[in-house]
Amino acid sequence: MHSATGITDGPAAKASAVERWLPVAGWVALLGGAALIVSGWDRLVPPCLFREITGLYCPGCGSGRALLALSRFDLTAALSANPLVTLGLPLILAGLAIETADSWGLVRRRSRFAKMLPLAVLIVVCAFWVLRNIPVWPLQTLAPH
Repeated sequence: MHSATGITDGPAAKASAVERWLPVAGWVALLGGAALIVSGWDRLVPPCLFREITGLYCPGCGSGRALLALSRFDLTAALSANPLVTLGLPLILAGLAIETADSWGLVRRRSRFAKMLPLAVLIVVCAFWVLRNIPVWPLQTLAPH
């Protein structure tokens, strides 16, 4: 329904507003996380609950150390801590930039690739999760060090 000002009211307008501001929230979270890393937050991070219960590494194990190493530009230590986060971070940043540009109407990228991306990410993360817990060389190098 249109109001007197010509602006669409109702659920569709609210959904559009959420879609528009969601990537901005992602950037705020990313910048807040960067500020925590730079401030030395690593002393406050509890151990991984999944690892404590099962004895296995989750896909995120070592990601805090990897991000801290990246903040010091130590790529070797970051890759050793969590190669998935280290190699995936540039892709996450690019995806967030594209999503932000799309939500603000700067680009349109509704391709088949974009629709398949969440499934591809899920498959890669699950494969990494399984492979990093197999204690055979070279797979054991995927575990945090």
